[in-house]
Amino acid sequence: REQFPDRFVKLIGFTIYNAKKYDGPNNDLQLAKAHQHYAAQIPDTIRNFISQDVSLPFDDILDESIGGNSVIHTHNTFPSMAQRYHVPMWEIPNIEVEEEDKNTVRGNSKKFRATQQAYHDFAAEVLQRLDEV
Repeated sequence: REQFPDRFVKLIGFTIYNAKKYDGPNNDLQLAKAHQHYAAQIPDTIRNFISQDVSLPFDDILDESIGGNSVIHTHNTFPSMAQRYHVPMWEIPNIEVEEEDKNTVRGNSKKFRATQQAYHDFAAEVLQRLDEV
């Protein structure tokens, strides 16, 4: 570490992605039990294996995942559909899709559109943390 420049890579936090959603008691991140179990271990793992001199203060970055639960839950087939049509997930309802995808898009158009705000929230928190570096 001492050989690296002063302004080197710094840990700005962690995020959980593609986790199964579950709305239950004492579950702020709305994670399925198995995912909640592993998510709860992340802060201590970081504290044990990452030096504070290469991160933002642990108290700030380990309170919760970056963006809270904005991008934490699975989007099912949304990402693969976005890749297939070469557009962001939230644009899928606004484009012409193949016949086999029309029912999926029609039935989930609100969910597709909601991903835009979720990713904006996530990006805003990333940028905020980068300003602290």
